[in-house]
Amino acid sequence: MKLKNSLYLNFSSIPELTKKARKQKEFNKNIELNNLIKFAASKNFKGIEFPYFRFFKHSSSVTNLINILKQNNQEYILDCEKQISQKELIKLINISKMLKIKFIRIKCSNILSCERHKFQKNWKYKINSIVKKINTIKPLLKKNNIKLAIENHQDLDSNDLINIIKQVGKNYVGINFDIGNAFATCEIPSSFLKKTKNYILNIHLKDYIILPSAKGFSLNRCSIMDGDSKIFKILKLKEKYKIKSNISLELGARSPREINVKSKKFFDFFLKEKKIKFKNAQFIMNMAKENLKKINKLKKLISLNEINMLNKSLKNLNPYK
Repeated sequence: MKLKNSLYLNFSSIPELTKKARKQKEFNKNIELNNLIKFAASKNFKGIEFPYFRFFKHSSSVTNLINILKQNNQEYILDCEKQISQKELIKLINISKMLKIKFIRIKCSNILSCERHKFQKNWKYKINSIVKKINTIKPLLKKNNIKLAIENHQDLDSNDLINIIKQVGKNYVGINFDIGNAFATCEIPSSFLKKTKNYILNIHLKDYIILPSAKGFSLNRCSIMDGDSKIFKILKLKEKYKIKSNISLELGARSPREINVKSKKFFDFFLKEKKIKFKNAQFIMNMAKENLKKINKLKKLISLNEINMLNKSLKNLNPYK
C-alpha cells in the first residue's frame, strides 16, 4: 500500500485556516487561497479539494486558480458548493474543461446525522428528485465527458447511491465515498466499500471516535487512524479491489454528529435492509460503550485543534506513505 504523494487535502478539514480566504472570494486573485495551497504543498499533499464557489465568486477566476496550482505543483478536486444545484453545476462543468477534471463531487441534500425525517416525505421521493435533476444535465455531462461523484453526506446510504447510479447510468454518476459518514446511515465502512467498489470515484479519508449519547451514538472528530473507521482495512480493500480513485484527507466537523437510532421512526426512513441497519446500530453502540473504558485518552484526541489533528493524522499515516 502506497500513499506517498497521493493524498489530497480537503479544505473542510481546516475551517479556521480558510476563513480569510473565504472572505476574499470577491477578488479575482485570492491571495489567502494561494497561501492555503502553499500550505498544502508544504505538507507534501498531491493536491487540494474544495468547492470552487466557496473561494471564488466568478467563473473567470479559474485562470487565477490554474496559475496558483501550477506555481505550487498541486492538483485539484472540484466540489459543488450547493446541494445538487443545476445552475452551479452547469458553471462547474465549463470550469472543469479548463481544469481538465473528470468528475465533480456533489452532495444531494443538507441533511446531516441521517435526520431523514426532515424531508417529511417517503425517502423514495428524495431519490426520484435526485435522479430527475441529474437527468436534466446528462446531455451536458456526456458532451464534456465528465461525471458527478455523489457523496454519502450522512444522508444517502449505499443502497440509495446504487439505486441512483442504476437509474441515471454509471457513465454519468459515481460515488464520493466518505468513510466516516457510513456510520451515520448505520453501515460499517468496509461493507459500504465492498458494495459500492465498482462506482467509487473519490474517497474522503475520515475517521470518527464513536461514543454513546442520549439518542444513540455520536461521531466525534479525531485524527486519521485514531478512530473506529478502521482506515487501514479500507486502504487494504482499496488495494485489493484495485479501486483507482483519489483520496482526500478530511477531518470531521468540530461539533459531534449525534445519530438518533433510539428513535422508533429512525429506521422507517430506509428503503432497504432495515433489519441489517438495526443490527449494525447495535454493533456500533456496543463499540461506543467499549470506548468509554478509555474515555480519558479519547477525550484528549477529540480535543485537539485542527492543525494538531491534521499533523497527527499525517504522522499516523506516515508508515503507509
